[in-house]
Amino acid sequence: MVNKAVEDLVCSQFGEDRWEAIKEKAGLDIDMFISNESYPDDITCKLVGAATEVLELPADKIHEAFGQHWVLKTAVDGIFCLNALVELSRAAEQHAFDGRRAEAGTLLETIAEDFVKLKPDLEARL
Repeated sequence: MVNKAVEDLVCSQFGEDRWEAIKEKAGLDIDMFISNESYPDDITCKLVGAATEVLELPADKIHEAFGQHWVLKTAVDGIFCLNALVELSRAAEQHAFDGRRAEAGTLLETIAEDFVKLKPDLEARL
């Protein structure tokens, strides 16, 4: 999510051409970051280092801009995602109350499919 948010910040405030220059400077051959993928921390460090050079801004300014972007954009998007999960959970509960067989782990399995590298405890019960 962090690298995707960095990509969104740079593209929205500086343009896609600058984002491509940052990826090139960082030595990354990644077309786009995916929110629900996990990436090594050194990729984020390379992005920030390259951004300081390409955008000609000190790292503390980039961190500050990222913090604002995270709160104002990424966190709000996360709330919408959370709301969707709550609705999914409610639908699963309704399914169970309707007398049909519903497994307690179904919601967690759905999340596991969407967030491939993030492993929820499938033994947990709601």
